[in-house]
Amino acid sequence: IGKGCTPQVAAAIVANAECESSFNTSSVNSIGASGLLQWLGVRLASLKRKATKKGVSWTNLNLQLQHMWEKIAQLNHCLIVK
Repeated sequence: IGKGCTPQVAAAIVANAECESSFNTSSVNSIGASGLLQWLGVRLASLKRKATKKGVSWTNLNLQLQHMWEKIAQLNHCLIVK
């Protein structure tokens, strides 16, 4: 909500993270989707590059949350902002 989301969007983001990874930032599923929101392909590669540049593990919670917000901002979706 502090990022400008409606309460409904914030709840959806939390519910998605729970469903995707049970809030486990190091979760990896059977097809290789990884992390809090099960990043895959170019999004996972982007997350790992960002982690390397920052000198942190790709499993870092704050890094994954920052990555999520950047991806949401790129979408510039009207439902995200109040």
